[in-house]
This record gives sequence, structure tokens and C-alpha cells, in this order.
Amino acid sequence: MATATEQPRTREQWLEDRRSGIGASEAAAAIGVSPYKSAIELWAEKCGLVDAPDLSGNEPVEFGVRLEPVILDAYASRSGRKVWPHEQNTIVRHRQHSWLSCTPDAWQLVEGVEDDSLVQIKTAGAFVAEEWRDGPPLHYEVQCQHEMLVTDTKVNTIVVLIGGQKLRYFDLTRNEKFIAALVPKLEEFWRCVETRTPPAVDHSQACAKALFKLHPFDNGESVALPAEATEWDAELQDAKARAKELDAFITERENMFKASIGENTFGVLPDGHRYSWKSQTRAEYTVPESTFRVLRRLKK
Repeated sequence: MATATEQPRTREQWLEDRRSGIGASEAAAAIGVSPYKSAIELWAEKCGLVDAPDLSGNEPVEFGVRLEPVILDAYASRSGRKVWPHEQNTIVRHRQHSWLSCTPDAWQLVEGVEDDSLVQIKTAGAFVAEEWRDGPPLHYEVQCQHEMLVTDTKVNTIVVLIGGQKLRYFDLTRNEKFIAALVPKLEEFWRCVETRTPPAVDHSQACAKALFKLHPFDNGESVALPAEATEWDAELQDAKARAKELDAFITERENMFKASIGENTFGVLPDGHRYSWKSQTRAEYTVPESTFRVLRRLKK
């Protein structure tokens, strides 16, 4: 076996231990394919520069945890497989790369597979049901392959309860080519943590959020930007100019539709597609005070 299982810990100890490696649920963020967290935000958390989000009051997370035993029982009933939960707050580490870890949800016996197999349990809102139509989203596939790498297993079944009403499950088999491509990317990220070198920024809002968490306030001082920032500036100004032209084009076309619809509610295209121009009222509300930073290009 290529794994090492630690002793059960308290939840607080388990959360602290997670900082010493890349867990399966963090692998997608580490390689830049998570829709929820950027690589730089995960890096900042691992380096202790920012606190990880407190999910104790997050209802989707809370009820996801509460429903795990129910979903596992339903899956066992439907699949006919023997299943059992993983020991709570117990981390499994890869023997060769101790910084690769996971905490499986459950284990199972799969017909035709000699060794124990994994079970990964998820809940999803009805509004994302389409994302599960042909299989699990990419970031969950990364999580499952990571778990199979760490635990040296061949099958990981991801079980999802969609909208609280629809249960689906997918058997994912170990993909050696995928894992061979995954490991170097995870190694690169972990080197960034060990050397405290931030990974490259990207275009995601998660990255912008992480940068604000790292630098929430300005100090009034100036810093010399790198030489390549001249190219960033040219590219940014060009992109903004093109975006302004595109915004103007969009507004013009929207106005053409509005003028054609007039006092009517709907406008119908020759092919049957419709546009609507409805009256809406926004309720009054008070916006709480908040602090944020704005990036602007200033004149010399």
C-alpha cells in the first residue's frame, strides 16, 4: 500500500493538520480548476497569511454533513454494495509524498475489484443539476483521482443528492495518465508553499478576492513595478478600449430592440425567439458600510 493512515484527531486538530499538505478537496484549487477557490488563495491559507473561511455557519456545508449518513445508506440500498464510513477526522497520507493527503467519506466493496474502494458523497442544488448530467464536474473528478492516488485504490464512486430529491452515482476508475499529469502540478504548487512563493495570478474572481484578503489596505507609499508591467499596461488599456467599443455596440443593439418593442411587453423574432422589456420595481434597502479597494490608471 502507498498510504499511511493517521490516528483519529479532534476536528480542531484535523483542520490544523490539513495545512501540512494538499487534501483531495483542495487539489482542484491547487491546479487552478476550482470554481470556488483560486490557487493563490489556497497558497495564502497554507502559508498562514490569511485564515481559511469559517464554514461553521454555512448551511449547505452543515446539511451536506448531516445528510452524509442518509445518502450513504441510500446508495448502499440502491447499489447493493457493502459500504462503511471512514473513521471521522482521520487523515490518510501518501507514503512517498506525505504532503498529499485525503479524508475519504466512506469505503465499499465493488464486485470484480479485489481491494476496498472509495465512496465520495456530495449534495448539490437543483440549479446545478445540468452540471451532473453526463458525470461529475471536473473539480470533483480531480478530487476523486487525488483520493485514489493517495489511498492506492482503483475505484472511487461519487454519490450526489441533487436538489434533495434525486440520487445519482458514478463509478470513477483510476486514470493513470490523469494522475501522471496531476502529480507534477501538485508538486509545483507545494513548492510554492514551501518556498512561500505565490503562484501566478489568473483571471478568476476568486483570485481577485484572494488578493484583497492578502492586501486589504494601502499604505500611501509607492513601489517600482517590474519592467514587464509596461506590457501589462498596454494590454490592459487596449482591452479596456475594445471592451468600451463592445459595450457601446451592445447598448446600441439593445436600444434598437427597445425602440421596436415600444409599449409592448414582448418582441417576437421571425424564428420564434422572443425578447421581453418588462417593468420592474426594486425595493428600497440600505447597503451596510464596507471597505474595498479600486484599481484605476492615473494621469502622470
